[in-house]
Amino acid sequence: DDADDDGSINNSKYLELTVKAYLPHIIKAAMSLAQLESEDRSETTSAWIADARRVVESFTEGVTTDTIYIGGGGGGMKPLPYLVCSVTYLQIKAQMCRADVADFHLSRTLAPRIQALGVPYERNVFYRRFRLMDHNGGMAVENITSVTEKLPVTWEWVKGMVQKSEYGVDELRQSEEKRVKLVQAVGWVDSILFFRGGEDNGNSNEVIRIPEVLMQDVGNIHSIRDATRVAVNGSALALHASTIAGGNIALTSSDQALPAHVEARKKNLLGVMAQRAAASRDLYENRVAEAVVELAEAMATSPLSTTAVETLTSRTKATMRGEDPVIKLLDNRMKEVFRGMVVWNPQTAQATTNHIPVQMKTGRSILGVIGENSGGSDVFRTQFLKEAQREFTRKGFSIYASDLSQTCLMATKVIHLMCLLYGEIFISKMILMACSD
Repeated sequence: DDADDDGSINNSKYLELTVKAYLPHIIKAAMSLAQLESEDRSETTSAWIADARRVVESFTEGVTTDTIYIGGGGGGMKPLPYLVCSVTYLQIKAQMCRADVADFHLSRTLAPRIQALGVPYERNVFYRRFRLMDHNGGMAVENITSVTEKLPVTWEWVKGMVQKSEYGVDELRQSEEKRVKLVQAVGWVDSILFFRGGEDNGNSNEVIRIPEVLMQDVGNIHSIRDATRVAVNGSALALHASTIAGGNIALTSSDQALPAHVEARKKNLLGVMAQRAAASRDLYENRVAEAVVELAEAMATSPLSTTAVETLTSRTKATMRGEDPVIKLLDNRMKEVFRGMVVWNPQTAQATTNHIPVQMKTGRSILGVIGENSGGSDVFRTQFLKEAQREFTRKGFSIYASDLSQTCLMATKVIHLMCLLYGEIFISKMILMACSD
């Protein structure tokens, strides 16, 4: 027993020496950390410092204990785990502080530099990639004809949009704003985002060709095209389900909340449609058809007949294969919304609401005019998404309106950036050259 007592005393003395040796240094580090932290975040660090000082004082006063009580609570910790937990806690807070410093440096130092130098840098990368740069870092070609030879796909793209233009040649020559709208609506929305494999000219084997000026956005283009196709198919299926059910619930053209059981079936349909890669084509179509029938049954006021179920199943499979004429109708409706939103001018929308003109934080205009900088502040983003969601709902895409508004914002940013980078330099000149041809 005496030996056990001696061992316990020695152990307590060891713990006491450990706490006295290390804890004061940890407290000093915590005090420095608290000075770096924000006022709110430093409150918890200061509270730990107060507890740690009480621990040091208890050992200094000759109190020998193998348990440390902190915060006035009933629970306690052994001295060594207390030291380990304290160091770990302060390290985590130090890492958070380091992240804050990095974020501040990015937002206040690097971001302004990127914003100031980003456009010249992007252009220089493009010039080097397509051999358009001279030794001074400028355009190596002397006239627009030479540029068209270096950028053949872009040149064909420009000629195509001029041929499809709703504006006359004289209008395009005289109006820079009309040239911008031509690029954004016809060149971008009609010819790329909603290009459907040569349906307009009967050549179903025709594939989309991405202009050199948009090569950096191939991933975004695929993402936007996929999102629009899914939304068109899903909206067509919801429309068929609503029609078979009697049309008593406005599923696709209203932003009103749906009954809980209908909302559950709608979410189930969207979930099943998202599992395309997990099943064969036939199995996928059968699962989607079942989900559509369940949605129709949830909306119907009476049980569906066998004929109605068979009709809905047949329409669903035709829709999934792109054979339903409703697909073309909805695709054109969605294209119309995208065409309107990519040229949407928030100043025009504000004219009737007495809002302050929207500008970026740099003071740059939102309007995507060739030769002007364009982009979006938080205010622009909010207004754009609200307007886009309203338009998509009005056109019959309410179940996808939120996602489509985000997709439309991405599409707008991509084409506005392209106009900013290359519009004044050669896209506008190409349009004038195509008008002359």
